[in-house]
Amino acid sequence: RLVDAGGADLCACCGTHVATTGQVGLIKILSAQHYKGGVRLAVACGKRACQAVCALWKDSQRAGALLSVPAGESTRAVQRLLDAQSADRQRLATLQNALADRTAAAAAPGETLVLFLEGPDPDGLRRICLAAAQKTGARCAVFAPGGQGLSYALSAPEDTRTLCRRLNAQFGGRGGGKAGFCQGSLPADADRQAVEEFLRRA
Repeated sequence: RLVDAGGADLCACCGTHVATTGQVGLIKILSAQHYKGGVRLAVACGKRACQAVCALWKDSQRAGALLSVPAGESTRAVQRLLDAQSADRQRLATLQNALADRTAAAAAPGETLVLFLEGPDPDGLRRICLAAAQKTGARCAVFAPGGQGLSYALSAPEDTRTLCRRLNAQFGGRGGGKAGFCQGSLPADADRQAVEEFLRRA
């Protein structure tokens, strides 16, 4: 038979025919998205709809327990976390800018600088490395634990990409960038003294 959805759609029905929609039971629209001038729906019916609603409620309960709020009130708690996270990022950026300024101030012009730090994220490593490189005009490499290894930022007066490739090949790292600046990571167990010696003599 043909099914007419209020004039908006007319299509052949290939499913199980029921006398009334009440025989279907609960109908839960799981998602809706615009698609080719229409709307594509993901729908669960009957027992599957009940299972979907139960799963959503259990997930809300678990999220509420993690956020210390009742189920169904997670949105405000998540927004508070996002606001706090944004404030933390701003504070971190301020601290990393200050560290970059101090590092650059202490750097000696013309001397290779290799630093191993604790705490800076990849953006902080970039800020510190570029600030120091501008002061020294020489090679600068800044490392910090990050991800699953030792993150680095690297700058050199020569083509930094060549130095970056050699560093990665020597110590099993990965990364890249442009002529004046590269970022990447080395394995967590990389010998820091060997890395520093390589960068000073390479």
